Amino acid sequence: TLKLMQGSDRLRGQFRSHHQLFALEKLDVTVRDFPLPGGNGQEEVVACAWDGQTYIIDHKRMVLRFQVEENVSAFCAGHYACKGEQNRPCLVYVGFNQKIYIYWAVMLERIESSNLIRVMEGNGEFRSLLDQLHVDVDDIPSVRNLIHQTLYFPDRDSPV
Repeated sequence: TLKLMQGSDRLRGQFRSHHQLFALEKLDVTVRDFPLPGGNGQEEVVACAWDGQTYIIDHKRMVLRFQVEENVSAFCAGHYACKGEQNRPCLVYVGFNQKIYIYWAVMLERIESSNLIRVMEGNGEFRSLLDQLHVDVDDIPSVRNLIHQTLYFPDRDSPV
């Protein structure tokens, strides 16, 4: 169990993992103006387990979980430069096979889950396309059907 504390006596939240965590870092990976670099000023907690399971936990206790390719013997996170570029958030894993994996410029728009319709609502180009197709942006069932048609059946005529 990973406990997020404020001071020495106030529990802000806890997170249960069924993996053996061995490394813990803090790193700002959520970006203020995605996809432009530059964090939002709030560091997330990055925890890594021996089996490569990695967790990124934000201040709202939202968790992003992913698996790296293999078992991990060492892990660190920080800001590093690559080929003369500016320092960017990086996750560095060392595998038991003597390989080092560097995930450079790890930048996320958000950690909490969202849905495509909610994300696209704020996109001006998407709204313009809906206008051209005579679909009201507030008619969620029609927007959902259009997105479904476009993603899964692009060669069929649209019912809209």
